[in-house]
Amino acid sequence: MSSIFDQKNEMRSRMIEALRGLEPEERKVKSERLARALWSEERFIRSRQIFCYISMPEEPDTRAIIRRCLAEGKKVVVPKILAGGTMEARIIDRLSDQPDGDWVPGAFGILEPNPKTTEPANLAEMDCVLVPGLAFDAEGRRLGRGKGYYDRFFEQIGPSAARIALAFECQRVSRVPCGPHDEKVDLVLYA
Repeated sequence: MSSIFDQKNEMRSRMIEALRGLEPEERKVKSERLARALWSEERFIRSRQIFCYISMPEEPDTRAIIRRCLAEGKKVVVPKILAGGTMEARIIDRLSDQPDGDWVPGAFGILEPNPKTTEPANLAEMDCVLVPGLAFDAEGRRLGRGKGYYDRFFEQIGPSAARIALAFECQRVSRVPCGPHDEKVDLVLYA
């Protein structure tokens, strides 16, 4: 029998291939459907401070969600990847698609908030965390990209913030292999 590490890597490879196989128009339509579903989720609607990842090209697009949250007066917090395998939560007041004073190239080729021009968030105020992942199962187990950023981040914010994942149907699996350090999500929305 293979190790959990090997099982995760095999599943990661399959999921990345499945995500890359989605056509851009299909990804766009499903991302819009996920955004609508999220805006009907009571735990999200009630949230005042939302932590949201900035999506990579093959993931469900979170940019429209971030922009709407900002327009509706929610405090939006996004990740800044730090050296040493940790993630910091930074407050933003706008989103940019190009590097500028507030946005700089960061980890994984994604723009991140500039720590010189943005403030760190108070993690105790976090109401909701939108969580990325490659695969999810019915028990809320998630398969990330293998760096453990979100597992460590969840330890910092505690269990009170709602943990919601957005996923395409191809990311639904019967069981995600996990170890004792792997954190679950409360809800997965699929499209």
